[in-house]
Amino acid sequence: MAQMLTWQELDKQFQTLSPALASARLDIQWGAAGEHLRVAAYFDVDAKERFRALSMLAGDKLARCLPADSDAHNLILAENDPVLRWWKALWHLSKSFEFGFVGFQKTDTGEDAGKIYSGSVKSPTIASATLAIEMLARYGEPKAVATSDDDSTSPGLWSRLADAVSLKPGVFGVSVDLKQIFKRKRV
Repeated sequence: MAQMLTWQELDKQFQTLSPALASARLDIQWGAAGEHLRVAAYFDVDAKERFRALSMLAGDKLARCLPADSDAHNLILAENDPVLRWWKALWHLSKSFEFGFVGFQKTDTGEDAGKIYSGSVKSPTIASATLAIEMLARYGEPKAVATSDDDSTSPGLWSRLADAVSLKPGVFGVSVDLKQIFKRKRV
């Protein structure tokens, strides 16, 4: 697994991308017709795809540091798609969201089917750069997660492994308690 970008690196990457998406906005619709988020008013498809990839990285990182301590945070963290998680953070946490129109959905018979709300984040790359720095200021860098490619293991693993293996007389002579190996270390 590749090393995760820091919030500062994400800030710089979003800023670098900003000129290519100068006219872009993140359009958001929610209500009776469902929730929809999309990048609109862009001309550079490659830049849009790069913004999407950076949003994926930022959304992954956000899930590691954003505390579940408010309704807005819980709504953001409930999103499984890291791209949409980041876009929802732009919507709910940045100061860049602006409300748009409110519409009314009607059924085929003309009955009221509910309201449809809209809004947008203008300059989503700049909003993303700003939010990345805000995340750094508020929560710092999340602790790195050890990967299977990493040769360094926590010192507790070896002691848990030693505790889990026991020699017993019998056909196989060895017993391993997997729960003992994978139990979480209490702090």
